[in-house]
Amino acid sequence: MRILVFAISAWLSVAAAYAGGGSDWRTEKLADAEFKARLVLDPAEMTQLLGSDLDREYILIEMEVRPLYNSKVNLHRDDFVLRSRRDNERSSADTPDRIAGDSVLIVGQGRARTAGGIFSEDTGTVIGGVPGTGTQPRRIPSRGGTLGNSGTSETTTTVKGDKRETTSLLDRLTELELPMGETQLPVHGYLYFAVSAKQKQKHLELSYDGNVGEWKMPFK
Repeated sequence: MRILVFAISAWLSVAAAYAGGGSDWRTEKLADAEFKARLVLDPAEMTQLLGSDLDREYILIEMEVRPLYNSKVNLHRDDFVLRSRRDNERSSADTPDRIAGDSVLIVGQGRARTAGGIFSEDTGTVIGGVPGTGTQPRRIPSRGGTLGNSGTSETTTTVKGDKRETTSLLDRLTELELPMGETQLPVHGYLYFAVSAKQKQKHLELSYDGNVGEWKMPFK
């Protein structure tokens, strides 16, 4: 009977490891808090969690944070950085709305004007300004141009928002994310890192630098 119980326990441990994408929990303990982390690299597990494997462009880390001795832990996404030692690819924890938000930023080239000068985005002919006449140079505007001190031309980057439908992925990411902010109670959730999920586990390292200290956690 004892052998049977041992065999069942061993099988459950293997099954749990397989369900978790084969990644074991790692633990780091500081004076005021204990952190546990587990890599989620398996696309099947990501899809089961989120309904998407995020095109294998993100790595998930399941986290448990337990404050000790009534300490206050103040969690921020920037406290956590995931890095690959193979090619130094790295990312701090990303926000759900950046991964699957309802607004796509479109970057394009625009023209901006600053005060002063005669040269604007117009390309008309410049006349006047003959020495000894007291006249100032001015530009004859071409079609759609402006006349006089309309400003100088600079090329700038403009950004506009192009709305798209909010998918349930955003809600799911928000629901599962590790709670941010101050806590004196244990919290559990996921962090999302813009590091290719094709990276090998042995190359990955998670670091923390927050209000209760710092640590580095290799997953090899």
